[in-house]
Parts: sequence; C-alpha cells; structure tokens
Amino acid sequence: MSNTKQTYSRTSGAKAGKTNVSKSKATKSPAAVSDKSKSAAWVSWFDPEKNASLTGKFEDIDSLSNIVRVAIKGVDTKVFYAFASSAAIPDKYLAELINTSPRTLSNYKEQHKPLEPVKGEHLLRLIALFKKGEEVFGTLREFQGWLTKPKMKADKAPIDWLITPGGVDLVSQELDRIAYGYPV
Repeated sequence: MSNTKQTYSRTSGAKAGKTNVSKSKATKSPAAVSDKSKSAAWVSWFDPEKNASLTGKFEDIDSLSNIVRVAIKGVDTKVFYAFASSAAIPDKYLAELINTSPRTLSNYKEQHKPLEPVKGEHLLRLIALFKKGEEVFGTLREFQGWLTKPKMKADKAPIDWLITPGGVDLVSQELDRIAYGYPV
C-alpha cells in the first residue's frame, strides 16, 4: 500500500504533477505541482520573447474604490483577455490566479456575461499590481522575474500569494517597500 497522496488540479482535474500539453509544448500547470516547486512552474508562464507592457493601458484602475466600483458593475471578459495578452500570461494561468477555469471564461465571453464581482475585483487588483510592478521595476519582464523568486519571509515566491486578493495586497505592500528603498 502506498502512502503517496494524490491531489488534483482545481482547473483541469488532472493528477498533481501530470504534464498538460497545449500548442505542442508541454508545461506543468502551477496548480498541479507541489508548493515547493510551484514557483518554478510559474516561471514558464511568461513569454520572454514578447515585449510585454501595460503602459497606457487600464488607466481607470487607479484606486481601490474604482476597482470595487468597476467590479460591482461587472468586469467584461475582454478585460481578462486584454490583460493576459498585454502581460504575456497564458489565459489558463491567469484564470487559475482568479480561481476560475479557462472554459468558464470562454463561456462567459460567448454569452457576453461579466465576471462575478469577486473574480472581477481579483482580476482588477492583479492588473493594478502588475502596473505597479512595471513602474517599480522599469519593465514588466523584470517584475515578472521578481515575482518568481522566493522573497517574502517564506519559502514561497510572491507569485504564489496572488491567488487571493489579500495575497495581492501583501505583494503590493512589498512593492511599496521596494519603491521607497526599504530592505526586503
């Protein structure tokens, strides 16, 4: 009898650690790997060949009150796909960060249905965080590299905290400390 614990990815139902294949390129879903190696899996998210930038985009996301107001009204799935494209993040990984599946997002898009307020707010907070990260680090690529390295007084990388709005806030506070020159 084996004492190996099997876990399942919340987006695909695949056994943990199983390789997902898309576009003839094998990658591990971040949810499908152990916590210790999860940060390494996030590294494959970003397309280093794409010169990603959020400069001049998503300008109405400048305060928490605006984020909440927009989320309550409903965030169109076009915002999700525009952010994924602008930040060079595959849709499936961004969907995982806001705790939904790519299929659900596709259905919402086809039905012209906005994201649920909680998921919309989470997405908008991520956008605001990535904009701040690009401002602090100079480029989105540098910020994305920083996200994947363990930092925050733990074995986890900042990107591992982004699955909750509170985690987004913690990473944002860490960026503020960097911007003001505090040691991190």
